[in-house]
Parts: sequence; structure tokens; C-alpha cells
Amino acid sequence: MRKILFVLFAILSYFLCFSQQDSLQKKRPKLVLFEKVAIIGMDFHSRVWLGFGGPQLLFKINQDLKIGPAYYPTLWWDYATGEWDTKLGVGVRADIKRVVIGFNAFRVRETWVGSIGCGYKF
Repeated sequence: MRKILFVLFAILSYFLCFSQQDSLQKKRPKLVLFEKVAIIGMDFHSRVWLGFGGPQLLFKINQDLKIGPAYYPTLWWDYATGEWDTKLGVGVRADIKRVVIGFNAFRVRETWVGSIGCGYKF
């Protein structure tokens, strides 16, 4: 009887130890994220853009603030000429709770154009 109780205790403790390690590994935050984000912004000329969530590397400053580099696949509209275009933006992103503020640079006609955008995380 003692042997059976000892074996049952050993099996239960084995499963309890490994179940705790799995739960710790699942809580580890990921460094590179792909989130659902929509950002609207404009450059410092005559273009409006709509950006979507791309890869980013965010560093958590506190509970509500994350800052880091990011890429933005965007759809551009030049309201002076009415042309549409797609670009890949590169810049710095700040997340404050669910609000996203991005400072980006885009390659437009052999020059780099700066822009600013504001969005929402879903």
C-alpha cells in the first residue's frame, strides 16, 4: 500500500512541476510583434497616408508606454494630384495604452520624406 501511495505521489508531483514550467514559458513576452493597428497620418508636403500594423520591436517603459522601431506598409494619397501609391514606412513608434503615435520616413521620388501619424490598436 505504501509503495502505491509513493508512486501516486511521485507521479502527481512530476506533473505539477512540469505544468508550472509550461505556464511560466507561456507568459514570456515576445520581442517582435505583429499587431492589428490602423494609423492615419500626413507628411510635410501634400500627401495623406493610411498605415497598417507591420513588424515592430517595442520596449516596455512602464505599464502603459512602449517605444521602438517599426515598419509601416502604407497606402498613400497625394491630394494635390489625386494619385494613389503604396510605400513601406520606417520609423519610431510609441504606444500609449491603445493609441499609437508614429514618426516615419518614406522613400518618395529619390528623396526621403518625413511624416507623422496617429492610430489605434485593435
